[in-house]
Amino acid sequence: MRKGEVCGAVSGAIMVIGLKHGDGPDYKTTAYPKAAEFMDRFKEKECFICL
Repeated sequence: MRKGEVCGAVSGAIMVIGLKHGDGPDYKTTAYPKAAEFMDRFKEKECFICL
């Protein structure tokens, strides 16, 4: 995640994204952008406690 402290909700969501999109040799081009998009959208909700 490379973001420092992260709440359990975000950690769980990132794990689910990894399970769904992280299989195969190109996981860095599929799972990483989706995880980054999720974290950006989550941060937009102003949940600064979590990110």
